[in-house]
Amino acid sequence: MPSDVKLALLETIVSLRAGLIAARQSASTEDRLSRFCDALAAWAELPSAASKFYGGLVLDALFLLAEHIEDESPLADMQRLAIELSLWQVARKLGLLQWDDKRSAFISTRQRRLQHALESKATAPVSKLLYRWSSLLNTRPNSGVMLPGVFARDAGGVVASLAELGLPRRAKAICLKFHLPVDPIMRWTIDHRPESEEVSRTKKLLERLTALPEPVPYSAMICIPSIRRVVLAPLNALPIVINSNGILIFG
Repeated sequence: MPSDVKLALLETIVSLRAGLIAARQSASTEDRLSRFCDALAAWAELPSAASKFYGGLVLDALFLLAEHIEDESPLADMQRLAIELSLWQVARKLGLLQWDDKRSAFISTRQRRLQHALESKATAPVSKLLYRWSSLLNTRPNSGVMLPGVFARDAGGVVASLAELGLPRRAKAICLKFHLPVDPIMRWTIDHRPESEEVSRTKKLLERLTALPEPVPYSAMICIPSIRRVVLAPLNALPIVINSNGILIFG
């Protein structure tokens, strides 16, 4: 291994271990979270052989941090739920759980409970849109391109959220994209509500996506760019493609 590669690897390991130590010992919850994220980022940069070796240490630190957030953190209830759920989601996305089946099973159950708790507490229409959009983005293995098919329920949830936000024309466009029936009330609203009013409400939605009124987890936050693209696109050309693997692609 070249000396510069060895040095880079050593620096990454030092950053990883320093972050894990600080994540256990820092006085404030915010600092613990920040340093753990530093450690997790360093772990993700390691080659596979090294990342496997240090994966257990990172998981140990993650469980301790989750316990601290749940039991000792001064954060508000929804903040604690959103932060803990985000940590589990990011850890899973990075592949941290692949070497520990028992912990992976526990985390899957914990994620479902946290997700349900957060969604049940959400009151802001924009938060509900984010959760429903996140569900729409879930992969449907072997779903093909039959519409509405397996997309019906989640696409219907997005349509309901857009209607609740005062965007019936955008909601109708989603209906047509996923081959869902358009509700007669939605058609009546479009016929009797000026388009300028919907333009104004679209602007308000974009503002709310910039300054969310409620805490939401990582899986909902990463939906914001795709929602923006769809909300700003022409109604007759929504940038949504559904590939043969049941994955939505946003142009």
